[in-house]
Amino acid sequence: MIKRIRHIFALALPIIGGMASQTVMNIADTVLVGRLPDASTALSAVGYGGFAAWAVAAFLVGIGSAVQTVAARRMGESRERASGHALTMGLWLAIIVGVPMSCLGVIGAGAVFPWFIDDAAVVAAGAPYLGIRCGAWFLIMANFSFRGFFNGVGRPRVYFSVVWLVQLLNIVFSYLLIYGFAARVAGVELFAIPALGVSGAGLGTVMATLCGTFMYGVIGRYYQRSHGAFFLPAAASQRRELLATLVRLAVPAGLTGLISSVGFLIFLIIAGDGGPKVVAATTLLVNLASACFLPAIGFGLAAATLVSNSLGAREPDEAFRWGLMTTGLAALILGCVGLIFILFPEDVLSAFTHDQTIIQLALPIMIILGAGQAMDSAGNAISHALIGAGAVRAVLLMNLIGMWLVFLPGAYVWGVLYDGGMIGLWIPLFVFRLGLALVAGIIFVRRRWIHIKV
Repeated sequence: MIKRIRHIFALALPIIGGMASQTVMNIADTVLVGRLPDASTALSAVGYGGFAAWAVAAFLVGIGSAVQTVAARRMGESRERASGHALTMGLWLAIIVGVPMSCLGVIGAGAVFPWFIDDAAVVAAGAPYLGIRCGAWFLIMANFSFRGFFNGVGRPRVYFSVVWLVQLLNIVFSYLLIYGFAARVAGVELFAIPALGVSGAGLGTVMATLCGTFMYGVIGRYYQRSHGAFFLPAAASQRRELLATLVRLAVPAGLTGLISSVGFLIFLIIAGDGGPKVVAATTLLVNLASACFLPAIGFGLAAATLVSNSLGAREPDEAFRWGLMTTGLAALILGCVGLIFILFPEDVLSAFTHDQTIIQLALPIMIILGAGQAMDSAGNAISHALIGAGAVRAVLLMNLIGMWLVFLPGAYVWGVLYDGGMIGLWIPLFVFRLGLALVAGIIFVRRRWIHIKV
């Protein structure tokens, strides 16, 4: 038992640490542009632009889950040399699919951004920022392919190390490009970087992402001989089969991410009917929920590797035990975090805002959020265990039904039409997440996923 727990933590903790870096990047970008003269315009431009760019990226990064599932399965089959083939195909897809989409994003950003807001100043600052961020879609797709490979072969520390270096570079690049920089020696200016404002934040992020791709590529060279990284199967039929497998796994996983991103954007629009204070409270609560959501996904990605690896070794009972144990650990640990939300909700909220109106609006939701944390974390972990088994369509269907038939209609009806306030807005979300956890658990326990071929 202790050995299994250590193995789970050895996989999960670097992944959790790596995913936490995303929060650091968001906070860093917000702080940096928040110091510009017109902070409200800058923050709005980065907020809308960043969310819009990620909505499409959330679909493209489905390739990461596909690469991880295939790589872990090949490792379980004792076919290490074939595990890197999934990475190579993922990188080719980043070029074939990601590059054209990046070009379309750059070209269309100016026309799309005004859909979000009609403030001319925000559009003027945000459209170029969105265009720059869209240009990195193919790099993000490549980086998530690398992440899936390293997690799949049991090397999550590589992902952890690279992603944190990328975030540190993002802070440095963004600061220099937002505010400008001039190098002088003895009063003589050697070179100068112009202050680009909001666009500098986007360009800094893209440059850091490019550095991450380069670092992954250098490290990946050490896995060429042992794992077949940067190589494809020799036979054309095997290459076609690998491509079909990755597409079959990546598209549902990507659609799940797209559904979630677009759904929460619509949720914020629905919350906007209650006024700016409700939007502020909702945004704060979403950010706090993500503090537990990301670690739960970290446990889930560990479960995906362990389940897929065991299935590759033709040990379905082991796969089942790994899935249950990882889910239990996620529920136990993050359930304890939920207790903090229940016992000290006002203290937690006060760390982020001193506006008492916002705090009082968010207070009851914080308590409910804490109470449901164990079940929600279990649902996240078990869903990713199913993805690792190849049951991506089931996870997509659960999210599609829950988000668009339960959560969003419920939030609009009870929060807006029946004027239910924050409770009316948020209770449908809890119902959706609870239902997702229960249905995913039932599917996992029934074990039909053991017959899925990857």
